[in-house]
Amino acid sequence: MVGGASSYVVLDDLVVIGQTAAAVRGALDADENIAPSLADSSVFRSAMEQVPSDHLASAYLNVASLAQLGAENALGGYSTAALALIAESGALHAVGQAPFDPGRASASGRAAFALGSEPSGLADWMPAGTHGEVVMFGVQQTLVALEAQLRADPTQTDAVQAINQLRALAALGLGINIDRDLLPLFDREAAVALDRVSTTTPHGSLLLRPSDPEAAQAALDRMRVALVQHGAQVTSRREAGVDITIAQVPQIGTVAYAITEGVIVIGPDGDAVAAILTAHTSGNTLGGSDAYRQPFQIAGGRGGNELWVDATGLIQLTSEIFDLGTEPRDILNQIGALIITAPTHDDRLDIHAVLTVR
Repeated sequence: MVGGASSYVVLDDLVVIGQTAAAVRGALDADENIAPSLADSSVFRSAMEQVPSDHLASAYLNVASLAQLGAENALGGYSTAALALIAESGALHAVGQAPFDPGRASASGRAAFALGSEPSGLADWMPAGTHGEVVMFGVQQTLVALEAQLRADPTQTDAVQAINQLRALAALGLGINIDRDLLPLFDREAAVALDRVSTTTPHGSLLLRPSDPEAAQAALDRMRVALVQHGAQVTSRREAGVDITIAQVPQIGTVAYAITEGVIVIGPDGDAVAAILTAHTSGNTLGGSDAYRQPFQIAGGRGGNELWVDATGLIQLTSEIFDLGTEPRDILNQIGALIITAPTHDDRLDIHAVLTVR
């Protein structure tokens, strides 16, 4: 059956859908061994051998082909990726692997790969009632590499101009040097902790663990002085033995921050920062909760970038996107948590996504 937007064929045990009739005919030729199939590729077979053969579904990606889409700098060093969905006791687990060749990667790619070998420690600062969190390593390096790629592409002039304007606005309006004072705070570990998950009014805090705490403190001091010089009202309070700085910035709003034990906590107000400091001091944190630890135990560990969202946050977010009925909501109420983690090892990136059920 041939159509303008897509074509398809129905066989006894197979349905093939493609954008064009030629694509569908190509699949039929591969199925009849008239033309080589993906299964004939040694690269494909090698990739799929790294994931469980007994699975509910699987996916394969020729990463190298994405270089044609302008992603060569970001994905350099990776050639393929394979993923399989398996059922485990109390969870659905997507497990995958992407081999990494440092000789084919850029310097920034090798640095990002190295950062993925260690697990985040910032969940041990987030209050136990946190609904969702995301951790990223090497945000500064990623942004620098992305900007370099944009500047090298003549078609991205508008994006480059927007970046330049952002730097100018920060310097003129706030007195902040983004490259000297702000970006270095994101050179290692950065996390967002959400105590309310929403598409309209998410509410949470930012946690940073830069590689040089002393330089970070100096940068925060410079930015505080610059904000005062540009009309901000700055006050302070003490919580859990730590000074919290609260700045009311004209036309922007309130921001509060504190730095202790090499970690910077930034929140929308002093209470948000105080809640994180108190949680860390008391040990009543997300990192110590079963809801957080269980899905990562199913994944076999964690490292590098990660995502964790609990069922309450998923239901609330989904309800805002879709009009849920009673039955879908009942199904969602059976979900425990969703996690994604991508730890790196000697020569590969492991990919884990776990959805636990109650």
